[in-house]
Amino acid sequence: MGSKHPFVTLLLISLFVLDVATDIATGIELILNDHHGWGYLVLALVIFPVFVSIVAELLRGCIYSGCCGEATTDWIPLIFYHLYTVIMMIGSDCNYQWEQESHYLQAIQGFLQSGPQIVLQIVIIFRGALIHSFRDTTKTLLEDGLTFEFFSDKSLGWYWGLIQVYSLVFSMLSLLQTSIHFNEWPKRRHTIHRFLLIVPFFLTTMIYRSMALALLLIFAGKMALLPIFAIITAQVITYNSLALDLPRSLAYGICSLIVPMGYTRCRDPDSQPFGLSLLPGYTNRFEGTCPGEGDRSPEQVDILRERSKCFLAMHAILGGGILGISLAIIYLLVNFTEVFNPLSAWIIFNHYTLSDSIFPFIAADYLVALVLTGLFTCCIGRCFEEEYIYPV
Repeated sequence: MGSKHPFVTLLLISLFVLDVATDIATGIELILNDHHGWGYLVLALVIFPVFVSIVAELLRGCIYSGCCGEATTDWIPLIFYHLYTVIMMIGSDCNYQWEQESHYLQAIQGFLQSGPQIVLQIVIIFRGALIHSFRDTTKTLLEDGLTFEFFSDKSLGWYWGLIQVYSLVFSMLSLLQTSIHFNEWPKRRHTIHRFLLIVPFFLTTMIYRSMALALLLIFAGKMALLPIFAIITAQVITYNSLALDLPRSLAYGICSLIVPMGYTRCRDPDSQPFGLSLLPGYTNRFEGTCPGEGDRSPEQVDILRERSKCFLAMHAILGGGILGISLAIIYLLVNFTEVFNPLSAWIIFNHYTLSDSIFPFIAADYLVALVLTGLFTCCIGRCFEEEYIYPV
């Protein structure tokens, strides 16, 4: 999070390594448990940031330095993306250029690996593609309920079989940290009362959107791409109408599928790549010397603050509405038609669990997220007015 405290840096590195390691372990265990397709898909998402970072670097080099310039060599370290990111994080406390580089790479990993991984892991679990220990735990939970005695006599190897749970938890923590880091950490002050609001705000938004998307993918299959495309399109259009350039509107709109991203970021792609604000007089490999963080007028701050409010409101209401309508249709099809009978062919939960637990939980979580969004947008211009200073 841009901290100069080695302990905080160590925690961030540990979270990054554990997130990647548990994803890889989950993919391998799924393959060993004869869930080959799911396992390879999990591993593909681990590799996905490598591909994205290399393509982004090649495009960046061609645009800003010419195809025969830096673009010919700067992408090479990104072949070892995860190791390279850890090295940048280790050096971030000593070198500001490495700090900015680590921020950029962590953002790619959080939004393009951890986010999709959360949805994929929920889909895998709901479809019943479970590793042995987790399969026993889920079966006991659905049939008899879990007790302390169930876990008391298990071996250490048995607990390793819960790797799917560890992977899901670390992916959620990674996306939560990335969301706070990218959207909120550059502000002038870090007050406790602001973080007591933004942490549950991001967490509840992440949970209801991930579970809703997972259910859509399970029951609607390829048709789930229609509401997903509608949400992304609405987010891209909103960003573009709020004065962001089209490339950044596309990047932020796509990455905001699960949690809102970039609503506090600048609009100038030349001086601030990926929206990352830089220090006065600093020159990095993305561009020349950029303006300082303090070069902002009261009018700019007010415009950025209003832009944040508008996008957050759209993200909660329109995105939730599209997902809500889609889930309502699935609810009706599950409970009042024969489309998904037998239900066990689609999901491990029965009608009772789906109707009385899963769907109500998503609805309740969305309502909580909606309330927190309202509080957050109100506090941006009131309670957080002094510390909520945006990078421009």
